[in-house]
Amino acid sequence: MHKKWKSCLAATIMLAAPLALGWNQTKASGSDLTEIVLRAGNQIVKVNGKEEVLEAAPGLIGNTTYVPLRFIGTQFGADVQWLQEEKSVIYQTSEVKIQLWTNPKRAIVNGKEITLETPLINKQGRTMVPLRFVSENLGVKVAFDQATKEVTLTSGEISSSSVYADGDYTATGKYGGLPSSITVTVTLDDDVITAVKVTPHATNPTSLDFQRSFADAVPAVVVGKRIDEVKVGRLAGSSGTPDGFNAAIGQIKEQARTGRTTSK
Repeated sequence: MHKKWKSCLAATIMLAAPLALGWNQTKASGSDLTEIVLRAGNQIVKVNGKEEVLEAAPGLIGNTTYVPLRFIGTQFGADVQWLQEEKSVIYQTSEVKIQLWTNPKRAIVNGKEITLETPLINKQGRTMVPLRFVSENLGVKVAFDQATKEVTLTSGEISSSSVYADGDYTATGKYGGLPSSITVTVTLDDDVITAVKVTPHATNPTSLDFQRSFADAVPAVVVGKRIDEVKVGRLAGSSGTPDGFNAAIGQIKEQARTGRTTSK
């Protein structure tokens, strides 16, 4: 099992075509690169403190952030190959091989298949990949500054140790005055949530609709994130269900520290 899942983030960049890089200036060498700073809506990014201009500004798509398929790979030292017939991209370094498709929603990382909520997309003729997923698997630390809305990608100095045991974990989170509850099951791999399922328990039709809508929406928000970074706010019109979800995640973290797989 590889140890290349790392920290997480938010933001998007666009590229003119799958085989174009989109830089107006010379890009940094992947082996020398230490930091990239970018922000949605701004064509200017900083590479090791030096400003570079992208052909298209970053942009946020739903709850997922994307980058042009070649940008993230080449900037962090990966070989990038676009397979036109398969509509697939391969990133490869000496330690990791990542392949993603536009359809089906899946990826393969070092031979291990992963179901994605956010596959490759085509945005106005530009092929883009989910930033968090690709970055973490390339060993890149990703951080989002809520105040400035800046995303910082940093290579190197990333711990390979996991805090939580890999596996499937289940817990029931309660919320509200009644109380209401949902059951949450997650799969952890190197501290990262690779799958999530929410089971509603509401009997009131309105509450059940909120829980079901939340269950449908939450995978796109949390899959690919490190569990320590997961805290869901209002989602799919529900402000209460996220409280139950966050409570269940807290229980799951306690379970995973000791490798237990069921809540009490």
